[in-house]
Amino acid sequence: MPSSTLVFDTSILPTDALSFYDDNFYQLVEKIAGLGEAKLLEVQGIRSVYSFFNIEDVFNILSFSCSAIKEIKKLICLEDDDKNYMVKPGCRSNIRYLYQLLYQKHEEHLKEITPKSKRNKQSQLHQSNSTTMNLLQDSSQNTSILSNHQQSTTTPNLMNILNHHGVLIHMLNEWFERNFRTIYILNGNLIENEDYKLLIAFNGTSEEACITCFCGVKVRLTRVRE
Repeated sequence: MPSSTLVFDTSILPTDALSFYDDNFYQLVEKIAGLGEAKLLEVQGIRSVYSFFNIEDVFNILSFSCSAIKEIKKLICLEDDDKNYMVKPGCRSNIRYLYQLLYQKHEEHLKEITPKSKRNKQSQLHQSNSTTMNLLQDSSQNTSILSNHQQSTTTPNLMNILNHHGVLIHMLNEWFERNFRTIYILNGNLIENEDYKLLIAFNGTSEEACITCFCGVKVRLTRVRE
């Protein structure tokens, strides 16, 4: 189709004309261009405005000998004495006008939606930036709260573990002093991490201690808070 050099009044088109398909589209073509032109598009399966835009020449099909287009030829063509057909100039002009009118409508639609698209992108970018800032602030606050919570809970826990460690070592040494002769140990004391290992765990509701002898025997001590 040749490019448009004229400006047309697209107000004669329905506002949603660019979205027309099938019957609605063919009725629009018939109203703007004519019955024969509408049938010409329909027989080729051109079902919508944008399908119409992508056809180079809708009249090429008339060069074929086909029963499906005989009636269409009678509507939009002239037949000479030798049975040759020529498309009526007015019919070509009708199709050209239809194309130019719809294409101008398409360009107007693009101009209308472009500012909206830019505004939407700017709005989305602003929302994205705001969301990112909020997430960063929330993350910073959560990190601060978590850090304070860890400091407030870790310090008492550490103090409890150290206190219990000292108490258990003292009790273990007292027990050893009373019993080392009966268990045939000549050395008069126990050395942590050489003769045994002491591990203390604190989970907020109970303390658990595990004493592991160098010989491999383990003893677990648990104290449940009330």
